[in-house]
Amino acid sequence: MFSALGYEEGYTVRTASFVALGIERTDFEVACHDFAPESHVDGLLGADFLEHDTLVIQYAAGIAELL
Repeated sequence: MFSALGYEEGYTVRTASFVALGIERTDFEVACHDFAPESHVDGLLGADFLEHDTLVIQYAAGIAELL
């Protein structure tokens, strides 16, 4: 798969249901990739997840919200 860092090894799976930031997507394809434990990354949301909603980020408050 291609990321902001270039080509990354990984694979994709289609999930029956996927929930992030309180939003559920059904029959949704996700890219799977191992992150190093010291990266402290749980996952990344792509434009295909965010494209149907409005994303509001309040950096100073540490809040990200999908409307």
